[in-house]
Amino acid sequence: AMVPVQFISLLAAAWLVATQDLSIGFFAVFAIMVGLIGGTSVNVDHEIRHKNTKLERLLARIVLAATGYGHFCIEHNLGHHRDVSTPADPASARMGESL
Repeated sequence: AMVPVQFISLLAAAWLVATQDLSIGFFAVFAIMVGLIGGTSVNVDHEIRHKNTKLERLLARIVLAATGYGHFCIEHNLGHHRDVSTPADPASARMGESL
């Protein structure tokens, strides 16, 4: 369900910004809301990327394409999954490191 929500919010945002006279405050709040949906979509992509069907993997790529973060699928699967919790993994904290 997140894939249609993301695209509907992205299209609605583009239409609203292009056709309406928005105050700076409304524009800022709306941009943050759309950004949060896009950020959540990366998390959704991560989960559906681990599924086995071609449809789910395709949806994962579509989600990332809309957020402009298509390289995540390559880096995450070929980098982090290969090197998880080793010194070569840039996504894992080292012993004693905080977030």
